Parts: sequence; C-alpha cells; structure tokens
Amino acid sequence: MVTVEPALSSVIMPSRKEAFLGALQPSTRDAYRNGLNKFEAYLRTLPEYADLSDPLFNFLINVKKDRNLDVLEMKYEERRIVKGFFGWLEEKGYAPKSRLVFVASVQSFGLYYQVPISTKFTDPPASTAVNEKCEWTLEMVGKFIESMDSSFYQSLSTSLLQCTLRLSDVIGENLPYRVIQNEFESGIVPVCILIKNSEKTQVRHRTFLGSLAVKKLKAYFEEAGTPKPDEPIYPISDRTVDEYFVRVAKKMFPAWTGQNPYGPHSLRGAASTFLSDALCPESAIEYLGGHSLDKDVKLRYRRRSTERWRLFYNQFEWALDYTIKPDERPKISIAELKQVIDSFVSQDADALSMMGES
Repeated sequence: MVTVEPALSSVIMPSRKEAFLGALQPSTRDAYRNGLNKFEAYLRTLPEYADLSDPLFNFLINVKKDRNLDVLEMKYEERRIVKGFFGWLEEKGYAPKSRLVFVASVQSFGLYYQVPISTKFTDPPASTAVNEKCEWTLEMVGKFIESMDSSFYQSLSTSLLQCTLRLSDVIGENLPYRVIQNEFESGIVPVCILIKNSEKTQVRHRTFLGSLAVKKLKAYFEEAGTPKPDEPIYPISDRTVDEYFVRVAKKMFPAWTGQNPYGPHSLRGAASTFLSDALCPESAIEYLGGHSLDKDVKLRYRRRSTERWRLFYNQFEWALDYTIKPDERPKISIAELKQVIDSFVSQDADALSMMGES
C-alpha cells in the first residue's frame, strides 16, 4: 500500500508554535502558550519525540499519517498521546479544569494547521464544579484589597473595581499607558479609559478610574516606575493574576472546592451590583463595562462626550470607593437621584435632536 505523505509536511515556518500564537487574541495567547509548553514537555518524555526539534508539529504530522493508514495498521497516535497527556498532567497535580484547558490549547493548535484533535476515548477528566461568585460587600472588598502585599496588585484590583472592565481589558497590551497618560499626568480625576473597540463586543465605550484607583496607581508607579506610553500599565498574564487571587483568598476565607469564588472577575460583578444598588441605570452599567447595548441606547451613549460621562460617573463613584465609611456616603433620596439621571437623559435627547436638525 502506498502511503500518502500529508500536505502538512510541506508547510515551512521558522516557528510553527509562534505562528499559531501570533494569530490569537492577547487575552488567550498566554494561556495557550502555557498549554503548548506543557504538551511539548510531555512529548519529550516519549522516546520517539524526545530528540525532535519540533515535537508539537511532528505530533500533528504523525496523526495525519496515522489517519491515512489502513484500519488494521493504525496506531491511533492521536488517542494514545492525548490520553497519555491527560494522565501525565494528573500525575503532576493539575486540577481537572487545568488539564482540559491544556488539551484545548493542543486542539486549537491542531485546528490552526487543519488537523482536528479529538478527546474521544481518552478519558478526559470531568470539570470541577464551579462556585458561585462571592457575595461581596464594599467593606469586604476593601479588606481583601488592602490585605494584598503588593502595590501592583492593589492597584490592579482597585482599577478592576472602579472601571468595571474584564481582567483581559486592563492587562497586557490591551491597556497601554498612553490611553490614560494625558489625564493622569494632568491630575484629572476620574481618569477616562476610552476603548475604541471592545475585544468581546466591539462596542466603543468609555469608563473611568476614580480617585481611589488613581491613588493606588500613583503608589504603584512610585514603586515600580511609570511605564512608557506604549508599554502596558499592568504587564502580567490573567493566569498569574488568578493564582495570586487564590493565595490571598485562602488567607482570608475558608477552603473551597472548584474555581476561586474570590477571583478577579468577581470584583467586576461586585462593582456592577454596587452601581445597581446606587440606582445607576442598568444600561449605563453595561456601557461602562463594555457590554453590548440596544441600537438606540448605543447611539445615544456613544455620542455623549467624555466630559458628560465624567460628570455622570462622578454621581456614582462613591459606590465603588471602599475608603468612604457607610455613614459618610451620600444620603440622596431615590427621587433626587432619579431626577439627576433623568436630567442626563433629557440633555442627551436634546443634544441628539439638535444634531438631527443641523
């Protein structure tokens, strides 16, 4: 029988892994790199892959060759290797969810080179049950952040709380210093973060860093130095942040099973709750967090100026500042606050009307 050489072998790249990683969004790149590094380490424990210069790509080639063989001659390379990788990860002590994520990076690598990898018949682990997010109070959030032993993490955590963005929106290349540089260095507070296109929803939106986040940011810069305009404010991976939050949470709270209910994403959820309790309109909370909006609301919000949004954010910043004592928080009535909000909405409508007439 003539064996057909797979088309894969004709693909020549200086670094096939890096070519794949370069095609990913920054928010997933580090996680997939970590998974592929683990897989490569496992492959090098196998004699047939130990001395190869590119064991990852050779695995794909072998899978492709194996599929071209007659059924009686197949070695089921894909199934054998993936099952072995799951077992190797378990021996190393990785949690079920981590094992699944690492193998998912291998599957994505395979898809990039048009060699789909299946986990069927490989005994994949069952995902560990996921906890509910912590039911934070503002006071709990304050104790949690202040217990962190790093100005970097205190700043990052406070920024997450006050800008309500996802972790991936504020770390690495997604938030370079130039985005806030002018206002931050001019002493304007709250500092606007203008994100032209959210990676998740493609919504152009603004959000802000309030007084407390600015204070924490200054402390972090004083210790670590101010980044250059095109350098990230928080040069770190989401996995590293998650691991740090686990360490801090275990010092403050009883042990738990499943994912960390006190993770960085829980602060984003808490911030939305705090704003909602302060009677901030739901659509404004969605806008500040970079979520998708109904067409008419999106149009109105995108045309609202930065200064209009800054004034609006000022009305609710107290709800995201744990240094303000409960008895010092605004005593504004529901009726008064609704009047303030209605005024903003009315002025936005008038502005749109004038633009239409012109």
